[in-house]
Amino acid sequence: MAQILKENIRQDILAAAKHHFIIHGIDDASMRNIATSANMTVGNVYRYYRNKEALADAILNPTMQRINQAIFDDLDHPDEDMLKTRQQRMDFFLKKINSMSDGFLDVFATDQQECLILLKHQRFTDQLVSWINELIETMIRPWAKQDPTLAYVPQLSDMLSEAIVSGLARGMLITLKPYHQHPEKLKAIINMYLHLFTMMLEAGDQYD
Repeated sequence: MAQILKENIRQDILAAAKHHFIIHGIDDASMRNIATSANMTVGNVYRYYRNKEALADAILNPTMQRINQAIFDDLDHPDEDMLKTRQQRMDFFLKKINSMSDGFLDVFATDQQECLILLKHQRFTDQLVSWINELIETMIRPWAKQDPTLAYVPQLSDMLSEAIVSGLARGMLITLKPYHQHPEKLKAIINMYLHLFTMMLEAGDQYD
């Protein structure tokens, strides 16, 4: 019985923390106010979570892992013969973008509160930039080695990653609340941002 009570308390803390993180952001949220909302003392909150960062990690890490999977799952490259032409590379790239879009939509559909917190959190933005940059490097660099006419500049990955993540985060923050019950509209918004990736291919992959 005691273990069930402890789990109930933990869930009360997590629920209160989500509420305050959404309204105030992680940095400006107060552990004392979280404790008040959970109907307990702040000392009791600290028995479960040593600090606010640990509390935020408990809430957000599972969602972060799912977003990482949405980005990197199904990234197996086809045979080189299937990527020789510009159109073949574009088709493969767009297929991956659509897969990412479906993955993001699944995460937003099940983890709405967590996503609202993440979209306001600079650490998440920085991590997403890093992941998207890694994705670009993973996908495009082998093509540049295969095709010497593909003018790939690594610095473009950094700039494009920053632009995509900034636009995606801002767009999702604006649209997640009003459209969370309209998955097709959400998917259209996600696709709009993710398809900006193709601009790099179109700019660099000018010759076949």
